[in-house]
Amino acid sequence: MDCRYLRRIEVAEGNAHFKSVDGALYSRDGARLITYPNAHSAQYADDGKLLQKASYTVEPGTKIISHCAFYKCYGLEQVLLPDTVEVIEERAFHKCDSMGSVNFPEGLTSIGKDAFLGCQALTEITLPSTIREIGEYAFYNAQNIQAVRIKAREADVALGNKWYPTSAGRDIASLEIVWGYDDGSD
Repeated sequence: MDCRYLRRIEVAEGNAHFKSVDGALYSRDGARLITYPNAHSAQYADDGKLLQKASYTVEPGTKIISHCAFYKCYGLEQVLLPDTVEVIEERAFHKCDSMGSVNFPEGLTSIGKDAFLGCQALTEITLPSTIREIGEYAFYNAQNIQAVRIKAREADVALGNKWYPTSAGRDIASLEIVWGYDDGSD
């Protein structure tokens, strides 16, 4: 969704397919986050200038972050995913260029194509031992990521073409990718 100034999505009581949770659109059962409004909690001036960035905590019980759910949420600085998230679909966080922090919970199995494309504020990521698929260009042009730590073994993960962070498609010489990472939390 590319509605830069949309703050809330409301759903009629009793809707059989959807519900609104604090202005974000979820499937009726809450298992899928469909859309987060671009200007949900960010503050913009009348001239369109971003005044204050936002943080968002996805509802507990959510299993899927839908295709383009946070598309071009320029004012989104941080996303907290619950332990129930298993799938991040294609372009879910596409061009969230202010997002410097996102947690990847144990239980996450799949990150779709272009999921974090253009997330230039990210500097490092740690993926869980449960990850089994990372789509092509998943971190394309996330050029400031310097460290990727993956708790899974490389042999256990299906990797798309250029899934790792790049700078406009070019490899980042200083990028460190560590497979089988152990942070001592297990």
